Amino acid sequence: MVNLVTSEVVCNKCGTKLETANRESTLTLYTTHGPVNASSHHKKCPNKTCGMKFYHSYTMDMNGVKVFTPGSLSNKYFMTTSKIGYDTQFLRTTADTIETAAVSFTSICEFYDTTHNTQIERQRLEEAYFIQRSILITNAPTRVPERDDNDCVDLESLCKEVMEELPKEDPYARHACTTDGCREGFMMADGIEKVCR
Repeated sequence: MVNLVTSEVVCNKCGTKLETANRESTLTLYTTHGPVNASSHHKKCPNKTCGMKFYHSYTMDMNGVKVFTPGSLSNKYFMTTSKIGYDTQFLRTTADTIETAAVSFTSICEFYDTTHNTQIERQRLEEAYFIQRSILITNAPTRVPERDDNDCVDLESLCKEVMEELPKEDPYARHACTTDGCREGFMMADGIEKVCR
């Protein structure tokens, strides 16, 4: 069984030595060859005023805000929650399929479900895609807003935060003409995905 643990030893916020949580978490990893059962141990900062938690692919503060770093995409697996992760190759293939073949998330999930006799959650795959693309676009730590009442990531807020991280020297990043969408700071991760959803 795959066991995912962060390599961090010291809290990046307060410098305190991290402790490994006693409780093991079970999760599902979606890979190109089908789902795999895995386990995860997070580490936590024992400093009560800090309270940071460190997972395989992200950190989480006391308010539940996650931060994913560019290095998290170099791992074999990419965890988006404590219960779900993805093979990074599967995420790359998903992105290529969406961006070049104009296939929707729903169709990708239906194909995966049929091929592997399982049920992959479209909403979670969509979140993983946008988090991955955000990291690749900015090449900087990506802050993921708290989940809403339906336990979903607010993707619009995520895209707004990514827009703020775009390089200031990029002439297209700060361009704002009168074209609809431009002056509002509209951002697309790709040109076809929204149309096909």
